[in-house]
Amino acid sequence: MSDTIQFEKTIQLEISNLIDISTDFKNIKLVKREKNERGKKVTIYQMKENSLIATAPSLYDDIKKFKDNHLSSKISIDELKNELKLNNHKIRDKTIYMFLNPLDYSDVLVKDGYKISKIDKGYKNEFDEFKKECTKKDLDEGLVSVEDEVVYGCFYDDKLVGVASYWFWGEKLADIGVVIHPNHRKLGLGKALVTKLCDWGIKNGKINLYRHNERNKKSHELALSVNFKQHIIVEDMVIDY
Repeated sequence: MSDTIQFEKTIQLEISNLIDISTDFKNIKLVKREKNERGKKVTIYQMKENSLIATAPSLYDDIKKFKDNHLSSKISIDELKNELKLNNHKIRDKTIYMFLNPLDYSDVLVKDGYKISKIDKGYKNEFDEFKKECTKKDLDEGLVSVEDEVVYGCFYDDKLVGVASYWFWGEKLADIGVVIHPNHRKLGLGKALVTKLCDWGIKNGKINLYRHNERNKKSHELALSVNFKQHIIVEDMVIDY
C-alpha cells in the first residue's frame, strides 16, 4: 500500500471517529443520525467521488428513494434539496477539509526582521493589541486564541503581527487557525506560521487539518502553497428555528 493511500485511510478513520459514522464506503452511503432530527438537518460528506449522507431519521425514506434511483456516485446538497422539495431548508456554506501528508511537509522560513516563537496565555496583552488592529471578519475566519493548547506568534520589533494555533479534535486531528496583521500581509508570514505549527504537529503525532469556507479563496491558496491537499467537502442544510 502506498504512503498516500495509507494516509487517506488514516484520515478516513479519524473523520469516522469524529462524526461517529463509518466512512468505509463507496459510491453513496446513507445513514440515520438521531441528533439531526432537530432542524431536520442533512449533511453530505464528499470524499473523492463518493458521498456519505447523514440525515434526520424523518427524511431517511425519501432520501433513500432518491438515492436508489440516482445514477451518479455523487449527490450534491443542492440537487437533494430540489429533488425532495425541501423548500424550508437553508443550505449552509460548503466547508473544505484539507490535510497535510507528513511526507509533503516543507519548512518556510520567515523574512528578515521577523521572528516566530511559541506563545501562550502570558502574551494576552500583546494578543489583545493584535486583535484590535484586525477586522472582525479576519478574526472570525482565522479563529485563533492564546487560550488554545498550541500557539505560535510572529513578531516584528517585538510587536505581535501574526498568530497560528491549533484546535484539537479527538486524539489526532489538529485544526489550524491563522490570522496575519493587515499591515504585514503578502510577506509569506502565514505560510511560515502554518509550517511552524505543522512541524510541531508532525513531531507530536497529530494530523494537520486546514478547514475553510469554500468562498475563502485566500485560505485555500495558502493551504495549497504549503502542500495541503483537499480531501473532503462538507455541505449541509437545516431548517432554522
